[in-house]
Amino acid sequence: MGFQEALALQPLWVQIWSWWMIAVTLAAATAALIQPGVRREGAAILLLNIGNGLVGAWIFETLGFVRLIGLGHLIFWTPLAYVLWRRLAGAGSAEPAPVPARWLLWALLATILLSLPIDLVDAARYMLGDRAPRP
Repeated sequence: MGFQEALALQPLWVQIWSWWMIAVTLAAATAALIQPGVRREGAAILLLNIGNGLVGAWIFETLGFVRLIGLGHLIFWTPLAYVLWRRLAGAGSAEPAPVPARWLLWALLATILLSLPIDLVDAARYMLGDRAPRP
């Protein structure tokens, strides 16, 4: 079974959340990469999410669709949240991010900040023995 099939077996909220994370990440990366002033952030989003995807794919191929699947978020999205927060708070930049990118970067930061606690709980549950693959 592939990742898409395994995801389709998850509760609807997990499917919707997973697709939301992908959509907002791609939209924010694209908007940031094409707008001057936030291209570094766009590159950070892209590169850190490549790492995230590689870790997730490795876990899925090695262990299946288990609670540890979000480990890449913990590893790569924690520094990304810091990068986005600093940029959106205006630290180290004289100009605010352009409006279209700013809204998408805020949406991505909010998504990351909602996802990280879920991923932390799931990783802790896995480490404490809840290792059964999800359906």
